[in-house]
Amino acid sequence: MKAKIVVILMVLFTGATMQLSAQHRDRDRYKGRDRERVMVVKDVPGHHRVVAYHGVNYHYADGRYYRPVNGGYERLAVPPAGIAVDFVPIGYKMRMHRGVRYYYSGNVCYRELRPHSYVVTARPW
Repeated sequence: MKAKIVVILMVLFTGATMQLSAQHRDRDRYKGRDRERVMVVKDVPGHHRVVAYHGVNYHYADGRYYRPVNGGYERLAVPPAGIAVDFVPIGYKMRMHRGVRYYYSGNVCYRELRPHSYVVTARPW
């Protein structure tokens, strides 16, 4: 009888462990297809621009966005949606979608609000 209980518990535990592992993989897969490892640097490289958003000073340099963390700067795969800037990166591509002008470069898409005013947004296409 004890052996049956042990076997049943082992089967249940193994099934639960496999389910949690599958959920972890799914969460990582759908968090973003363009995920990259977290990289923290001591200083933002070269000449950079500072863009304030929700009380945080994001830095833009060499086609990358950075945010301050623990005495350094985390390099972001994409900046937060909604951040407003007065520039688009060099080498951008422009695309009209439903009468709205969008600029994109790499993983980042900008919607033009008015001349020299853009907001980071998810790609609508």
